[in-house]
This record gives sequence, structure tokens and C-alpha cells, in this order.
Amino acid sequence: MSNYLPQIKTALLVFPFLAIFITIPYIIIQYRKYGSILALRSVIIYSFILYLLCCYLLIILPLPSIEKVLASPTIQPQLIPFSFIKDFIVDSHIQLSDPSTYLPALKSMAFLTIIFNVILFIPLGIYLRYYFKMKWSHVLLIAFSLSLFFELTQLSGLYGIYPKAYRIFDVDDLITNTFGGIIGFYLAPYLSFFLPNREKIDQLAYQKGMTVSFSRRFIAFLIDWFVIIIFIVGFNYIISAITKSRLNSLTSLRYMLTIVIFFIIIPILTGGQTIGKFIVKIKVVNLELQPLKYYQYLLRYGLLYFIIIPAPLIALMFLSFLSRTNMWLNIYLILMFAAFLFITLAFPIHLLIRIFSKDKSLIYETLSNTKQISTIKIIENQQDKASITKD
Repeated sequence: MSNYLPQIKTALLVFPFLAIFITIPYIIIQYRKYGSILALRSVIIYSFILYLLCCYLLIILPLPSIEKVLASPTIQPQLIPFSFIKDFIVDSHIQLSDPSTYLPALKSMAFLTIIFNVILFIPLGIYLRYYFKMKWSHVLLIAFSLSLFFELTQLSGLYGIYPKAYRIFDVDDLITNTFGGIIGFYLAPYLSFFLPNREKIDQLAYQKGMTVSFSRRFIAFLIDWFVIIIFIVGFNYIISAITKSRLNSLTSLRYMLTIVIFFIIIPILTGGQTIGKFIVKIKVVNLELQPLKYYQYLLRYGLLYFIIIPAPLIALMFLSFLSRTNMWLNIYLILMFAAFLFITLAFPIHLLIRIFSKDKSLIYETLSNTKQISTIKIIENQQDKASITKD
């Protein structure tokens, strides 16, 4: 076991970086499909990814130097099925007529290698049956395919990075790995006895997704502005290429036009959805759950994007206009600076209070008589029930 600890430690070090890379896509998929993120589902999915990472690193590490591989003899593939039986008998010196040889045989490297290859794929069978609801034939195919991928990785010298294989391609590994996957398939009902089944997990996710969480709204916000930035950069590049001159990335007029296009015109055309809201399946409606009037879009997003979010910049702008001669103008500018400074400081506190309170509506929603709802429960309720039953 100690021979495998360095690879497992490496997997634990690499996994956080891999998790960062996949987290945003994972969140978007969960919100789009279920409307929520369940902690249990996340533990299952991320532990499955960590398991696969451990398996992969166990078959490629430690990495030798290219010089060492060049100097070593060429490793020939082992293509005779069930050779591990002969190897076990020869290497362990087991004698069926002598029980005293049984225990030493079970401690031999030949036997431990067989057991390791079987155990390595048992979790795969458990995951595939418990969470992914696969039949034994599918588990058999996936276990064999994954094992073949690992063996080809070794045979190819890590996809050509090495001039030749530095580990042996062994057909017996395909047999023992696949057998381990099937064992895991049949063990799954017993090992997952105390966990809720997949149907229950999905039902809990759909129920939780009926409420639009602030995290879901925030992801929609990030998607919207990611698209906006791509749009602005692309627009600037095209205009610069045509006019042969550089444009400022976001002038005040361009900012206003961007807000109007992405947060007023598009939602009007789509019935209350921005691009981000469409992706995570939420939309804006009035308090009677009906589509908004155009002026409600103007009020909602005007308050948010022309007053609340740019409040710090507007406050600084008023402060920069202070005059040395006009006292009344200075009084006006200072009052406006104080007003927008108050908005800058008050809105985060207001947001924090709403996050932990029963009433989730923010000030710009209250003033515009709007709210956000999940389109999953409205549009896909029957489909969800059908898919849960079918799974």
C-alpha cells in the first residue's frame, strides 16, 4: 500500500485545481437541470472525479526520465489471457496439498497485484450503479473501456511523450479491472443502503430549485457580464479594424446602450430572460407572475445599472466637480456625493440582510414590483416527474 501513497497524495494536491476548473460548468449544469445544487450530489460527483484522478495517476506515476526509458529494454505487451494464474502459482510457491503455503501465497506480490487491479475498479461499479443508474452490461463495457484506455496510455508511452512504453500493457489487467467493476456493481445496493437513491436526490433538487437562490442569480449575473464583455471586445475589434483606430473599451454612451440591449430589449423579446437567466432557467415577472411592462424593465434595470452598481463612480464624479467659487453648486455636489455614497454603503448591507431573511426581494425589485422565478417548475414540471420516474 505504501507504494501507492505518493500517487494518492499527488491526486489530492492536483484535485483542488481540477475542481476549480470544473466548478463553474458544474454549477451551471446543476442550475439549468435542477435549479439548485445539493451538497450530497456535489460530494458524489466530486468524489467520483477524485477517484478517477487517483486511478489515472496510479497507472502513470511515477514518471521516469526519458533517458532512463531510452536506456531500458523494450517492454513487450503481455497478450495471453489469464497468465496471472500461472504467475501466481509460480511466484507464490503455493501448493494445494500443503495448507501452510496458503497464507504466504496470499501475501505474495503476484496475488496482491491481482487484488489491487480488482479493488481499483470496484468503486467504479458502485458509482455507475448507485448514481448513474447503469445496468450491469453498461458497467461491464465502461469498466473494460476505462481499463483499455489506461493500458493504451501505458503502451503509447504516455501518448508519445516517452519514446517507448515504460510500463507493460497486460491483457490480464483488462480482465481483473473489468471483474472489479462488476463486483462493485453487485456491491452497490449494500454499500449505498444508508444513502438516498438517485430519484430521491433529484426530487430534493427540484423542490429546492423552485426557489431562486441568490447564488443562482449571481451565476446568471456573471454569465450576462461574461457575454457582454465578449460582445464589447468583439465589437471594439471589428470597429478598430474598419476605422484603423482604437476605441475606448466602454464609454458612458456605450455602457448605456449595452444595458438597454442586454437588460431591457432582450428581456422584452424573451419574456423576462437575459442570456444568463435563460441559461440557469430563471425569469423576471411581476408580482402576479405575469410578463413585465416595458417601463418595469426600465425601472428595474435602470435602478440597478444606472444608480446602484455605478454609485461609487457617480459619487466620485460629483466630488470631482467641486467648484472653488460657487458655494451653492458645491453644496449641491456634496449632497449628491453623500447620497450616492450612502447607496454605495447601504446596498451591500441591504443585500446581506435579504440573504439571511425570509423576504428575498431587493430594493430595486420592490420599487419596480418585479421578482424572479424558476422556469423549471413552470415549463418542465411534468417532464421532470417523467424523467425521475424513468431514471
